[in-house]
Amino acid sequence: LATNIFGVYKSASAGTLTISNNTIGSDTQSNSINATSGSTSNPQIVTGIYNAGSGSIIFNGNLIANLTNGTTNATAGTAGVVNGITSINGSNDITNNIIHDLTIANANTNATNNASACGISLTTATLRNITGNKIYNLSNTFTSFAGSVTGLYFSGSTGGNNISGNFIHSLSITSG
Repeated sequence: LATNIFGVYKSASAGTLTISNNTIGSDTQSNSINATSGSTSNPQIVTGIYNAGSGSIIFNGNLIANLTNGTTNATAGTAGVVNGITSINGSNDITNNIIHDLTIANANTNATNNASACGISLTTATLRNITGNKIYNLSNTFTSFAGSVTGLYFSGSTGGNNISGNFIHSLSITSG
């Protein structure tokens, strides 16, 4: 069975919301949030902040760190993930967040919004402002990994978006 963990979960409802200055996980303790299920047959999800709501959603000054998805799923098409921030709806302003040390060890080969490890994953046609975020130390340690680890994934409209001044580094995979 999959054991899904969401630090903050915004349901699919309308409205303006600010999610700011939260600490999800520990800045210093490894695996401080850890889905320990091996989850070998179902996709398992570990996400710091998840948004499905429409309207204006602001994510500012959050620390998301040391999240581990313990899935060991060896099926490439099973999309177990570890994400810092995921937003699938709304007009988003994502600024000055720090996301680091997200770890997974599965065979997920998805290269889009469901990549095995992703700092910020955004999918929708609504306008976005993504600035000043720090994303680092994202990894997949599955020994024969052939998928993607992504700092920032964006899929949406092309007009009026601002993605600038983000610092993304130290993304890693273990591959046999």
